[in-house]
Amino acid sequence: MTNRIGIFGGSFDPVHIGHLIIASDLCDRLELDRVHFVLAPRPPHKTSLWASDDDRRAMLELAIADDPRFTPDYREFGRSGPSWSVETVASFAEEFPEAERFFIMGQDSLADFHTWREPHRFLTLVRLAVAARPGTGIAGDLIERFTPDERARIHPFETPMMDISSTLIRERIAGGWSIRYLVPHAVEAFIVANDPYPTGPLAQP
Repeated sequence: MTNRIGIFGGSFDPVHIGHLIIASDLCDRLELDRVHFVLAPRPPHKTSLWASDDDRRAMLELAIADDPRFTPDYREFGRSGPSWSVETVASFAEEFPEAERFFIMGQDSLADFHTWREPHRFLTLVRLAVAARPGTGIAGDLIERFTPDERARIHPFETPMMDISSTLIRERIAGGWSIRYLVPHAVEAFIVANDPYPTGPLAQP
């Protein structure tokens, strides 16, 4: 039985080692039994995705295949319309009613949280695990936006973080630069073999 689960949503376009570092670190800090990597088909805040759904699924599965704590999750593909996170966490609450549920996000997302759909309902369904860069913490004015009851459901943490993003990786691919060590080796091999990004092929090392 899964008692403590993490919910890590994103377009993962592509998934990279920064995602894996955060998920692994939280497994230790919060004693999570499992982290669900929830692939978003239509993120409301993005106008388009680069790789196809099938390619993003393949890369995600390759990235987490050797870690039994991680599982790919495609529940958002079963809905029509935008991928609203509140509906996703509601589905986890229904599926795992007895579990302690943590939604993983960065500090930037916390700053925008009140613009999300149904933020107050959101916080009744999950706790927030908010990643901050080492030595920075979560800004006090962000926490003050929440009620005392809501603050009790926000868990800031500092984790080893690197300045890596999916945008950076796509830019390096477009420029013919190596992405070795920025993504798991299996993901790099998939990109080399399948060229899922139309901006340009990855140069062979």
